[in-house]
Amino acid sequence: MSLALGEDTLSGEGERLVLQPTTLTIPGIGILTIAPGGSDLADLAREQAQLADEHRALLQKSGLTNLAEAEARDLLHQQKVAEAKAADKSLGLLVPKGLEALTADLEAAQARHAEAGLALGRLPAVPETFPPSLNVAERDFESAREAADQATRLLQQARQGLIAAASALQAATG
Repeated sequence: MSLALGEDTLSGEGERLVLQPTTLTIPGIGILTIAPGGSDLADLAREQAQLADEHRALLQKSGLTNLAEAEARDLLHQQKVAEAKAADKSLGLLVPKGLEALTADLEAAQARHAEAGLALGRLPAVPETFPPSLNVAERDFESAREAADQATRLLQQARQGLIAAASALQAATG
């Protein structure tokens, strides 16, 4: 024996999900009208439509088009929250005394920097010419030493001459 469920013919065993009002024709017995959900079905359909409208409105208000975008945004939000917590933890490790203490340390360092700048300003100006190379300086040193040696010899000769003149003067006057 075969049955007719709406437009479909059924035979054998099995199940069918009926979501809308339909008729079941049983040959030799009659026709049954099946209304899934009973009288509540229409109310449930209206509620589903209303919830679907609210769902679309909430997605639109959030700037989203579907549930996948909402889930992706939620995942991104969770990642950003985790990053913020990690940053807070890093901040706690790097600045254990807190931002106020770090700010005070910065102000003290800036004050020391200003003092160093003032001290630097009191130093003599940097010469415009650089000192000579080592070879030139050694050559100049040797020349200066030879000149000093010659001046020492001349001074010695002048002293001997002075002593001789003083002795001659004393002998002449004396």
